[in-house]
Amino acid sequence: MDFYIKVIRYLTLGGEKGKKFIFVVNDEEKFEESFSNKEIDELNIDNPHQMLAGDWVNAINSKNWFLSKEDKAFLAFLDENEEKINDAIARANISKLQRELKSWERYLLGQDHE
Repeated sequence: MDFYIKVIRYLTLGGEKGKKFIFVVNDEEKFEESFSNKEIDELNIDNPHQMLAGDWVNAINSKNWFLSKEDKAFLAFLDENEEKINDAIARANISKLQRELKSWERYLLGQDHE
């Protein structure tokens, strides 16, 4: 399973800033949820790409007093596929770290030749 999150920043007409999180599963936008910057701080969602499936379940449940049918279906999907989703998140984070390490390695090796 391929799972990742797109993050889109927004500004409301009232001046409130926030982010919309779009959850993509196997290249299909499965669900989206918006959080104000205040909610992001309160729910500790400042690093969404490292949050696991259970973290998103808690954040979405904490934000919403009433869950729509779509919300409930997505939360059930997260719960049912938690292991696969967490594996996809881990693989993405490992790949990112490997790219960063290679970049630092090139930088440091370049320093040695100067």
